[in-house]
Amino acid sequence: MKNLFSLDNPFIQLLSRVGDMIIVKFLCLLCSLPIITAGAAISASHRIMQDIVLDNEGSIFKTFFRVFKENFKQSTLVWIMELIILVSLACDAFLVFNFFPGSKVMYVLLAVLAFLVLCVCAHMIPLLIRYQNGLRQHLSNAMVLAVIRLPRTVAMVVMSALPLIVLVLDINVFLQTLVFWLFIGFAFIAYMNMFLYKGIYGKLEAGKK
Repeated sequence: MKNLFSLDNPFIQLLSRVGDMIIVKFLCLLCSLPIITAGAAISASHRIMQDIVLDNEGSIFKTFFRVFKENFKQSTLVWIMELIILVSLACDAFLVFNFFPGSKVMYVLLAVLAFLVLCVCAHMIPLLIRYQNGLRQHLSNAMVLAVIRLPRTVAMVVMSALPLIVLVLDINVFLQTLVFWLFIGFAFIAYMNMFLYKGIYGKLEAGKK
């Protein structure tokens, strides 16, 4: 019976991890309410998930607000840049669907452009929360990594879009898992993306030694 509540018990560890994800999800949501601060909140959330993946766990609250403050300027600029690009892509999609209906070439071009943008965006936060560089260097590194680490990049893009993919494929499944997406979803996605990035960190830092 004593082993049932031991911290080494896999079930207790799973519950602890779920609890961490719920806390991170609501911290991120709370700090994203002004919208403009969402970039800093997302970066802080990813940093906590990175620490968990790399076994560098500390206080969730202290780490979140420290990283939120330290990366506020860069992460906000990245967030604004990504928002502008995504809005531009949405406008392009509107124009294509309305002025080039049925044009497979335009649809493919738009899809490829959106995919390339998402691939680069997938690397920005992981680089920003771990390395001290200017935004131009982060962007350059993100573009290179998006190409040379394409399989992991694709996996990260798919993981980030997972709620939307589930919604499009089967709305009933999405509704059945809505509690998961509301309470844990974002933190789980951040955790999985940082797990995928663990190997990239290792190779980048091995090359520096």
